[in-house]
Amino acid sequence: MATIPELPTFDLSPSTLRDIATDLVQVRQAVNDLVNHVSPQNATFENTLRPLADIDNELKRRVQYLALFQAVSPSLEMRNASSAAVNMVDKAYLGIFQTPSLFALVNAVYRNYVGTKSDDQKLLSMIHSMLWKMGLSLKGISGTDSFGSQIVSFSYELHLWRILVLTLAMYRKTPTS
Repeated sequence: MATIPELPTFDLSPSTLRDIATDLVQVRQAVNDLVNHVSPQNATFENTLRPLADIDNELKRRVQYLALFQAVSPSLEMRNASSAAVNMVDKAYLGIFQTPSLFALVNAVYRNYVGTKSDDQKLLSMIHSMLWKMGLSLKGISGTDSFGSQIVSFSYELHLWRILVLTLAMYRKTPTS
C-alpha cells in the first residue's frame, strides 16, 4: 500500500532548493541502473516501463514543488534559486530521454507488447513517441547529436518564456501603493 507523502514545508533557503535539485538530478543514476540491468531481449512492460514511469512520476512530483517558489515567493533570491533548480532538473530529465540504450529497451517493449490494458498501451506509446521524436531511432548518431537536442532546447526556451509571461502578468495584477 502506498504511503501518503509528507506535506511540503515553505521555510526553505535558496541553498535548500539547490540541494533538492541536486538530489533530483541523481534520477539519471536510477535510469542508468535500469538500462544496465535489463537487455532489449528481456525488456518487458513490468521491468522497463513501470520503473521508468515510477521514476518519471516521482521526479515530476518533486520538481513541481521546486517550481512553486518561482511563482509565489516574495523573495527575489528564492525565485532565482527556484528557477536555477528547475533548470538543473529539467536538463537532467531531458538528458534521460536522449539515451539510445533507453530507447532500445522501450523500442523492444513497444515491438513486442501485447498487453490488454489500454492505459499501459497509452503510456508505452507516449514514451516511445517521445524518444522517437528525439531522433533516437535514427542510425549512426547519438541522442545528444540528434535534432532532438534542438527540440529540447526550443522546448526549454518556450518554457522560460511562459514563466516570464506569467510573472509579468502577476506583477501587472499587483496593486501599486
